[in-house]
Amino acid sequence: MKKRKDVYPFEVNAWAIPAPVSRRGALIADLHGQDPGPVLTALRAAAPELIFVAGDLLECRKSRGRAHAAEKNENAYAFLMGAAALAPTFYAPGNHEAALGDAERRRISHTGAILLENRAVASQGFLIGGITSRPDREFLERFSRMIGYKILLCHHPEYYESLLRPLDIQLILAGHAHGGQFRARGRGIYAPGQGILPPYTGGFYQGRLLVSRGLANNLCLPRINNKKELLILHFGPDQGKAASFQ
Repeated sequence: MKKRKDVYPFEVNAWAIPAPVSRRGALIADLHGQDPGPVLTALRAAAPELIFVAGDLLECRKSRGRAHAAEKNENAYAFLMGAAALAPTFYAPGNHEAALGDAERRRISHTGAILLENRAVASQGFLIGGITSRPDREFLERFSRMIGYKILLCHHPEYYESLLRPLDIQLILAGHAHGGQFRARGRGIYAPGQGILPPYTGGFYQGRLLVSRGLANNLCLPRINNKKELLILHFGPDQGKAASFQ
């Protein structure tokens, strides 16, 4: 993994990923309705050919009487519109979009981004699928049987062990863990869905699961040794020797 010069309020980290076609992608996760300006600036500089959004962009959930975060959601729509103007943008919802409704789906469609709720599309030599926080197992089985290089947007890295490991999917892109909030010796301390000393908080695991540390901090606790990050993905048949795996 190579780190670029830190000129943003987050790190821009690059991963080399073996694939049958050469493309440049970007992974966005856990923006949580923050100001999209710095991220869009970084994306313009990186010039990705595909943009992947692995959940928790909008605030659409019904729990504990949380009010609809209208201002944050306007930031989210602005991000999607800006991203889709740069490159094809694929968006799978996370737990904060658990109550995504038809009004939100229409707004997402108008941005030009492609919403993937337990479905898949073909683009630029890849099959790109996305699941929700309540994944459709029948869709996953169908997706895994498709012929081609398959990329799955799955917000929850904890689904890897329980659901995804046996499936024939070449690359899984996730977020949700926020880097483990506090990091020590290269690993996170706690993550939702994984608990204390979680196995998957940030990095490339087993050559298949790439987890972003995310681009926001929506907790009152600070992030310690755990900078936010934007990931740039360099796909290609010549990337095998360059790929860095954990």
